[in-house]
Amino acid sequence: MPPRADVERHQRHFDAESFASSAMASCTVVMNCAGKMMVEFFSVAISAFAVKTMMASKSPLPACAHCMFHTSLLVLAVSIVSSLAANITRALDFRYTRRAARARWKHLPEHDGLHDKAYSLGNWTWWLFCCQTIAFGVGTVLLCLSIWISYGDKI
Repeated sequence: MPPRADVERHQRHFDAESFASSAMASCTVVMNCAGKMMVEFFSVAISAFAVKTMMASKSPLPACAHCMFHTSLLVLAVSIVSSLAANITRALDFRYTRRAARARWKHLPEHDGLHDKAYSLGNWTWWLFCCQTIAFGVGTVLLCLSIWISYGDKI
């Protein structure tokens, strides 16, 4: 039978405060992934809109608008890829964080290694998220400029 202190420690993980903390963390994870997926969706939708608009156009694009258009598609593709990679690293980050917490709880020696791996994955996630956001913004601006240069007199 476990000692009394160990039983009390286990019960703390099931009290209302611990449950509320876990629920908030779970909601944060879901909202974070949903936000990244929305940016992916908008990147794909904007790219599809751009390609459809340019394919339906009868007039050729001016040279600078043509270059901006193709660059915007490449930058939006970078946004999509970095968003997918950020979602993967975020999922791995949470997996290693859970393993590190369990190892710390059970006083296992691999806690430090798992914690370092989770910390590294967390840093990669935020770096990829910044790349995704910047690429989405730059791609959208380039696309808008190419459309404005090409069709500014018709808008």
